[in-house]
Amino acid sequence: MTHAHSCGNCEGVDPDTCLANPDRTTPAPALRDQVAAAIASYDHAVGQAADPAPGDHHYGQADAVLAVLGRDTDRLPDDVLALLLLRSYLSTACETARVVDIATIRHPDRADLPAWVERLHGQCPNTQQYTGIPCRCTCHQPPTTA
Repeated sequence: MTHAHSCGNCEGVDPDTCLANPDRTTPAPALRDQVAAAIASYDHAVGQAADPAPGDHHYGQADAVLAVLGRDTDRLPDDVLALLLLRSYLSTACETARVVDIATIRHPDRADLPAWVERLHGQCPNTQQYTGIPCRCTCHQPPTTA
């Protein structure tokens, strides 16, 4: 049973739909669904849409918003992620940068290789596309001060 709570948002009127309620029994909707619903609700409120339910164009707009925010809509839902035993992640860009870095030692005459290492690290997405696990490469660690 869901208990009434006061979050300043839903005022306990419908606590099972309030995302701030720690006792809610229904799963939180995916972020894409939340953004699409918010856009649809706004369109309805200002008279741009007769139906407050999100349509395909609202999901397209939500995808655009999430892309700007850096959120990838390909990410698996949290309830699926909870079922997985996930290993650490090293991006393809950082893995390739490590291999090129080793090549700089074996081929010191190739002055262009360090620039390739830096460029590859710069292309790392920082998180795995489907799971959101952060890349474990040391290039993402803040520099240590002595």
